[in-house]
Amino acid sequence: PGQTLLDIGFGWGGLSIHAAKKYGCKVTGITLSVEQKALAEERVEKEGLGHLINFEVVDYRIFARRQDNQGKFDRVISCEMIEAVGHEHL
Repeated sequence: PGQTLLDIGFGWGGLSIHAAKKYGCKVTGITLSVEQKALAEERVEKEGLGHLINFEVVDYRIFARRQDNQGKFDRVISCEMIEAVGHEHL
């Protein structure tokens, strides 16, 4: 409970919502899709989890270079994002 979680390429938000709802994680999710962010935020609001989940449209490489993100997260997850972009682009 209370761990900070980074969800890279959160899709429609399902895993982020599950982590917040079941384990009380404070989740930051990043994506390149404006459409996925919009729908995922609707789902978060419907579940009443806005105080635990924040989604952002940003490239993971830019996000990783931000000083304020260094050492910020207890856990990092990515469900199928790496497969989509390819290991050579990490």
